[in-house]
Amino acid sequence: MTKEDRDRAIERVGKALYGEYWLSPLSTAEWELARKTGKLLPVSAGAAARAAKAHHRNEARKIQIEHVIDWLQSQHDIDLNPKCFDQDAFEKFYRTMFNGERDPSARRRDAVKQLKGVGIRAGRGGSVTWKEFRRRVCAASKTDYSEKTIRRDYDEIR
Repeated sequence: MTKEDRDRAIERVGKALYGEYWLSPLSTAEWELARKTGKLLPVSAGAAARAAKAHHRNEARKIQIEHVIDWLQSQHDIDLNPKCFDQDAFEKFYRTMFNGERDPSARRRDAVKQLKGVGIRAGRGGSVTWKEFRRRVCAASKTDYSEKTIRRDYDEIR
């Protein structure tokens, strides 16, 4: 398999393990900024803040990826060398380890959509309070989320 297949596999596992705390890939501008500045910050306060943030995100993402790779290789004997990566073995592992489920954010949105589909409305004029709606979404998605996040999903799903 290719390096891109391996990188997609690492992203899937990272999202499943870290949930909403998994850092998305850096934009091209962020990556360029982190690469150019390194540990030396520009003189301007605004540029220094942007450079520091980009550098921090870059380093934190590297750490997350290293943790996922180490976890897959040491705990589950999955070879992530691009030349040896077996996509079928990974898919089998992913289905058994994560019950073939999608990432936690998708599960949360699916739970909100399902509750709205059966007629449960939250908030003023609804059938349940936001606190109760949040409890039901968290129980259905098997993860804990803030009420603000669930309200955002609720508003997006019309």
